Amino acid sequence: MTQRSANYAIKGYLYQFCKTIEVLLSSSVDAEIAVEGLEDIDVGSLNTTNLIQCKYHEAQRFAPSVLYKPVGLMLKHFLQNTIGVPYYTLYVFFGENSPADNTWITNDFLRKSLAHIGEADSVLDEQLANFKAKFRFVPGLSFDGLQQNVSALIRSTFSCTGAEVELYYYNNAIACMVELCSRTDEARRRITKRAFQSYINKKFFLFDIWQYELDGRQAYIKAIKERLKNANALSDNKRRFLFISRDLVENPTGEISLNTLVHNLVNQYSIVDKLYNSSLWTVVIDAQPTQMQETKSYLIQNGIYFNDGYEAVSFCGRYFNDMPLRYKKKTSDKISKTSHDVRLISAATFRDKLPYVIDTNKHPHVFINTTRNLQENQYFLDNPQIGVYHLAALANLADLNEVLKRGR
Repeated sequence: MTQRSANYAIKGYLYQFCKTIEVLLSSSVDAEIAVEGLEDIDVGSLNTTNLIQCKYHEAQRFAPSVLYKPVGLMLKHFLQNTIGVPYYTLYVFFGENSPADNTWITNDFLRKSLAHIGEADSVLDEQLANFKAKFRFVPGLSFDGLQQNVSALIRSTFSCTGAEVELYYYNNAIACMVELCSRTDEARRRITKRAFQSYINKKFFLFDIWQYELDGRQAYIKAIKERLKNANALSDNKRRFLFISRDLVENPTGEISLNTLVHNLVNQYSIVDKLYNSSLWTVVIDAQPTQMQETKSYLIQNGIYFNDGYEAVSFCGRYFNDMPLRYKKKTSDKISKTSHDVRLISAATFRDKLPYVIDTNKHPHVFINTTRNLQENQYFLDNPQIGVYHLAALANLADLNEVLKRGR
């Protein structure tokens, strides 16, 4: 698959997600939708069901034959269900000559649609007329047009700014769609409007895998670095937490291993020669005990002192949160030496001992999370003073090293 065709495929998925979001936010309060149910989007509200097929053909010119299959499947479902018959909607966009009305949906087209999916085409005209009464064709907006519609709905729903839509809500909404689609049980692919709004109403920076796939590695990393820079998130006076996921730990590159990454982080953000109010990084690593032991041994051998709260013996939150001993230079307020260079614990300790890991009087200013599990953010979402940056699509430790690389 070429990069261009891959982008079209990715846009197709995003287009369906955007349409689902638009449907949810435009629905009544009691509405419930199923993603990838009987159709792409199943909308249930009181006693009404609407089955929506969403198609995006940016690279194609419209021809009725392209739509034989989706319409044929809808018609087949209609003919097989005489009780509680739902409504059917076909929402389609073509890059060229996209239809503006439904005049092309003739009886001949409907019979050919059935034949295309291997069904008998001896359907009666009366049956076709009844189907048309339940069927609606909606000309689709362009990719950009649909995104603009979704952004406007989000702004209206949450009374937020366009910048907040871009930074938080839109990516959270897409992440919700991805999570729903990944569930194998159809019953778990359902969500209510109320639950959806609650899910996406969280202010953290999410850099999702769709951005990585659509924009490419360099553009994705550049966007993250710019966001971190603009928010001054990596400043020395910020208390910064870094959560390194198991996926990244188990995916080093030739140049960047876990040991190298932590070493680089300590070297670049050392508080020696910095002002006295500078803070150390806290690094949480989702690794096997043997890997954690190897990394700690490496740091010791390379003269890098760390504070792990004695997690291998019995984790002590008070010790872990103690400020390092810092020695001032005689001629200035800058630091000449510290008792340790980084706080370092396993993800197992972090999850198990969280109330002791986080000093409520010294909460993190910044939490950078590289796991693809959105639940890892839950520890900090209730505190608006903490900037949460979820980097969900970094491919390996080299990507993370590039994101954290300090500019000169």
